[in-house]
Amino acid sequence: MRKRWMQAAAAVVITSLMCMGCSTGKGETAKSTAKSETTAEDTASGKGESKEAASNETAGETDAKDTQGAAETASGEPVKLKAFLMSEDEARVRLYNECYAPNVKNDLPNLDVEFELPGKGYQEKLRIYNASGELPDVFFGWNIILESDNAVNLTPYIEKDGFIDRYKTKSALVPYSDGNIYAISAGMDAYYTAAMIYNKEIFEKENIKVPTNFEELLEACTQFAAKDYVPISMLGSFTAYAFLPQELITMDDPENMKKIIAGDIGFDSEPFRNAMNKYEQMINAGAFAKDAATTTYDEHVALFTSGKSPMIYAPLWVYGSIDKMENLDYFSLPTFNKTPGFLNGWGQAYGGYMVSKNSENIEESVKLAEWMVEQDAKFFSEEMGNAVGMDVGTEPKLSPITKDYYDLFNQEGMDVIPNYASNFLKDSVKAELEVNIGKLLTKQLTADEFCTTMDKLQKDSEK
Repeated sequence: MRKRWMQAAAAVVITSLMCMGCSTGKGETAKSTAKSETTAEDTASGKGESKEAASNETAGETDAKDTQGAAETASGEPVKLKAFLMSEDEARVRLYNECYAPNVKNDLPNLDVEFELPGKGYQEKLRIYNASGELPDVFFGWNIILESDNAVNLTPYIEKDGFIDRYKTKSALVPYSDGNIYAISAGMDAYYTAAMIYNKEIFEKENIKVPTNFEELLEACTQFAAKDYVPISMLGSFTAYAFLPQELITMDDPENMKKIIAGDIGFDSEPFRNAMNKYEQMINAGAFAKDAATTTYDEHVALFTSGKSPMIYAPLWVYGSIDKMENLDYFSLPTFNKTPGFLNGWGQAYGGYMVSKNSENIEESVKLAEWMVEQDAKFFSEEMGNAVGMDVGTEPKLSPITKDYYDLFNQEGMDVIPNYASNFLKDSVKAELEVNIGKLLTKQLTADEFCTTMDKLQKDSEK
């Protein structure tokens, strides 16, 4: 890992303000081509040459691609592009149907865009495109693309046209390890962190104190478990491996997490071992369901809404599934209060729209990606009630807990620590992290065995 990661993250200074819209086109509804393997009804709810070399293409190559796109536009024929969308949930399908499809021709008349909606086959199809070297011009990408060095460095493009200045929070654009930006999004992830939300009524009914420190949390878990509750409902995937370890590390000292991100210390360090020992103590106190490693989202939510779990530990996006409940309150896990001096963020360096390095029309592809981000920002802010990292001209209508965190993220001087597992681990190491957290949760590994195993896996990946 490189020490430049934290330096790069701190160096991205993003200002505001740009008002944009999901429905900017007027008049006759435009047609667009879509290749889809899913519909709203069917849906229930990157190594080659170095990044530095890739981001500094020869002037001849860049000019040739830009000239080709300009010539096609000048000839009167629209530039043909293909966009590969994440379409695994109903909201994303609505975004295509209500924003992309009807507006792209009016807003971008020089482009002829084919949209592909792969549904739940998104990740596997992206892997295939990446391995074959035939990535679409624009696609919703993730870290395997960056590890394969197949994405365009967007930094010079979004700085030149001012797109970078449309973001109102720096955590909306976390740079990759080389300091460059390869993915752009509406910045919803910029406002996501995890919170411990609890049912006040159950705490009062069972006469159990709301925890104000880690020792009291262990005691509360022990007491609830003795009364046949599942003390904490936790999603058995990224919450378990990406959020909780980082929260436990920063519980002692947030500077330790920064050292881990910078590459100064790793899985075998004292801070990491101390945090995983805390994790193991929670497991031994009966904090989680016995099948927590494989708990699905619906099961996770149901444990809490049914009253079986008095606490739910989850990223803030879960709040939309439980905000109709009464008697809810929360605390920030690292600090056990509502006024933390730092936040463990979620924003992903590789979570968003990317442009293929092999696109024959890079400049037009960047414009399409920017337009899609604008559509996303307007849709998710106005239609879905999400906080987004771009200014859309109005403040989002947020539920109380989400609003508290939105204000914290926007608080001047707030220290937002990027998520380690999501932003700074190789895809292969992250997969092993998830597997081994599962083994920790099922007591197949001790905390020390976990750290020793992950330390070896990480070092082997760097050979």
